[in-house]
This record gives sequence, structure tokens and C-alpha cells, in this order.
Amino acid sequence: MRRVHEAIDGIRRAVRRTVPAMLLACAGCSSPPVEPHTSPSPTLTAPAPKADARSRLQGTWELVTFISLGPIPDEAVPILASLHGAVRLRFDGDRVITFIPGTPDQEACGYEIVSEEGDAFTLVTTAGMFRRAQSHFVAHDLWEATENGPTWPGTTRFQRVTK
Repeated sequence: MRRVHEAIDGIRRAVRRTVPAMLLACAGCSSPPVEPHTSPSPTLTAPAPKADARSRLQGTWELVTFISLGPIPDEAVPILASLHGAVRLRFDGDRVITFIPGTPDQEACGYEIVSEEGDAFTLVTTAGMFRRAQSHFVAHDLWEATENGPTWPGTTRFQRVTK
């Protein structure tokens, strides 16, 4: 029983360390709807360039799934399940804030976007779950990050909060 409590305490400590990093990694902003053309264009034009990952992440994101790269102790499954739809990341300028709405706890840290190419980028933080996460936008309002580090090895998916 002691090992179970130690495992759960370890997960809780990891969650507390992870929440701020998640916030840094998950913010994004929405773009206005595209106006349809009423008549064909006589010349071909290049599509508008996409905003960079930092701009797209600005805003608030909600953790929707986590797929571990390794086994999760049975005792930890309910704790991890309780984080889905609860943990939020808010990207605000050059920092990310991790929090759970309705609780006073939150953590903030800086982040960097490196190796950006199209919808793919590497999210780097000095704290939390994303030390050097391989990330990409799955859709305008959905992105995921795969981290192989010691804290949360796995793939985490975040959806933009629109409320």
C-alpha cells in the first residue's frame, strides 16, 4: 500500500510541476472567417501565409487527451482521467500559465518555439511537462505535443477554449 501512495504522491507532484508548462504550450488565437469570392479571380494569387506557432498558440487551451509512452500504474489512472477537460494552458505573450479553473493554483514559465516548419514545431520550456516537445497543429483549434522526457513521456492533445 505504501508503494501505491508513493506512486500517487509522485504523480501529484508531477501534475503540480506540469500544469504551468502545459499552459505555456497550449495557447492559440482564432482567425476571422474567410470571405467567399463572388466572382472568379482573373489571376492566380498565392495563399495568405499562416501565422507562426507562437501567434497561433496565444489564448487558452484545454487538455483533452494524454496517451502515455509507457505503462501507467492502475492507481494513477483515475488521477490522470480527472485532468482531461480540467487542466488549462494559457499562452500569454512569451509565457505559458498552467491552471485548473476554480482553483487558486497556477504556474507560469517562459517558452520558446524552435524548428518551426508548417504546422510542426518544437516547444521548449524550462519547467513542467514540455522540456522539448515535438508538436504540431492538428487543426486550427487543436494541437498536440509528444514529449519523451522523464516527467510525462507521451502525447498530449489540447483544444482551444472558446467559452
